[in-house]
Amino acid sequence: MIILLHRGNLYALYTVLKKFASKDKVVVLASKEKMTATCAKYAQMIEGMVCSFVLVSNYDKSGQLENYVYHFHLTAKIKLVFAVAEFDLYRAHRMNQWLGLDHIPENILRIFRNKIAMKHYFSSKGVKTPCFAEVKSVLDIHDFIQKNGFPVVVKQQEGGGGVGTQILRSVADIEAFAQSDFRSNGFTEPSLMIESYVEGKLYHVDGFCYNNQIQYLSCGEYIHGLIDDFYHNFSLGSILLPNQSATYQKLKKAHEEVLSVIDVPMAFTFHAEYFIDQDDTVVLCEIACRTGGAGINQTNDLVRGVDLNAWLLDTLYHQRPAKVEQKNNTTSGGWVVFSLGRVRAKIKHIAKTCDLTHVVDYHCDVLAEQTIHPTVSNVQGICTAIFASEDEPQAALCYDDFIQWANEYILWQEYS
Repeated sequence: MIILLHRGNLYALYTVLKKFASKDKVVVLASKEKMTATCAKYAQMIEGMVCSFVLVSNYDKSGQLENYVYHFHLTAKIKLVFAVAEFDLYRAHRMNQWLGLDHIPENILRIFRNKIAMKHYFSSKGVKTPCFAEVKSVLDIHDFIQKNGFPVVVKQQEGGGGVGTQILRSVADIEAFAQSDFRSNGFTEPSLMIESYVEGKLYHVDGFCYNNQIQYLSCGEYIHGLIDDFYHNFSLGSILLPNQSATYQKLKKAHEEVLSVIDVPMAFTFHAEYFIDQDDTVVLCEIACRTGGAGINQTNDLVRGVDLNAWLLDTLYHQRPAKVEQKNNTTSGGWVVFSLGRVRAKIKHIAKTCDLTHVVDYHCDVLAEQTIHPTVSNVQGICTAIFASEDEPQAALCYDDFIQWANEYILWQEYS
């Protein structure tokens, strides 16, 4: 038996299962709370592909996932518990450990998951990071700024998708931040951190490793990937860098150096974010031992011919590295998550297909007449498009073309 934990959109899970061949029973434990109206058709198709498809209520907060694994373990031999979502990693690896299966040790997981542990570890190994510190109270923020100056970034140590991240540029910003829900409740200590703001461009590096050897690596430059862009309601996107570009080679070298200082003796995917600052220096923003979100995996799949999640599932299940046949390394492409940003609105009409010639995949995350709420993350949107292009300038035009198309073919009414 193979158990798949899935707390996200079912479209991503469906694309992986289409490529996975197994003689063992496959069980999916999915989040009921994440089931949207657009998930229904994928849920139906997934049910026909697996032995059991279970929607778990209170997925994130309850212990039901572990309880399901316990009961399945009593009646079947579980060969693998698999997850790709960042918030499922601890749980999946603890389950595999309890089952006596291969897993990433928790101390290594914490380095990839907790941003304070991450930056302590990698900076101690000589990796360039922003100045950083743990935050227990607003006093820590004042102390950090007195030493390092404005602007600064305050965020969750174990957050994701930029949720709750704030840029503080003045004492007035600190005063406003101090009045917010700094503490989630009166009984739990804050788990925040602060770091110096890096002026520069933001990139992502994605791929996978087997026994500490990189098997595949791609790089992309974010479009509107900074926190300020989110607060200005811009749509997140990315441009895939051709392998021969100087920036690709610079990021590849930096990422190889980062991974060389940590031992992860099993298969894993990675998603790292780096700044290239105004001095042309590569600065580690963060790194995770999981697949990147938004349109990252689909772009690698449809443009480069490499599905990161499918590779990882196949490799872990068969306990040997799956074959990699990448293509189009010298061309570009990318993705865009079209978002209305931090507004509440009703979708009046949304196109079900996209006829732009460069768009190779398009899917909607909402339906007509659906009410959408203000986004809390820059990876939240109402539709996603993947596009292919000959080079980076053309990819930037593809992004602009899709934004223009979406504004024409998606109609909404904003609530006052």
